[in-house]
Amino acid sequence: MMLGLGISPGFLSKTLSEADQNTIGLPPSDTTMHSEPLSAEEKEILISGGALGVSQTPRDELITRADLLLSLTRKCRALAQQSLDTEAVAKRLQVTIAEVYHSAQSSPPQLHAFELKPNKLFFPSWQFTNTATIPYLSRVLSIAESTNPLVLSHFMLLPNPDLENGDERCSPRDWLVLQNNPEPVMNLARFLTSD
Repeated sequence: MMLGLGISPGFLSKTLSEADQNTIGLPPSDTTMHSEPLSAEEKEILISGGALGVSQTPRDELITRADLLLSLTRKCRALAQQSLDTEAVAKRLQVTIAEVYHSAQSSPPQLHAFELKPNKLFFPSWQFTNTATIPYLSRVLSIAESTNPLVLSHFMLLPNPDLENGDERCSPRDWLVLQNNPEPVMNLARFLTSD
């Protein structure tokens, strides 16, 4: 599932491998067996300069990696569960299944979809209102076409400080649904694909 959502195989392999190595070689909770690579004074200097994770033990690092993997797994699962299948999209948009496939596979795409099973497309629900797609969806997708589904979904749903509507921060999705000027969203979307 994670690979289908664009999570790098290298990242997954490295993280899982490190977790396995640390699980096997993890010292007991008695920290007397663990030698510190940094002195207390060196740690204090780094922490005062804003460094994070300086005081982590190998056990803390393992927990951090495990938490990262668990969080990533939950996000991937939630995205898949909250997505619509082809039939549901066709019904919502009142078009044929063939038109849904064509919209997802056109270049640039008119609908955002990902495939977790062969020939089974998943359509993240953020791109839809009750009866249509969100305004300017095709423009967003033309800019962020190569962005992996998890990153794009996170971007579209996370309130952004650059998108203020009155006293509230809007997500790019909500900003577009409210019919605000689309250019700020397009500019932000360009950062998803910039090197």
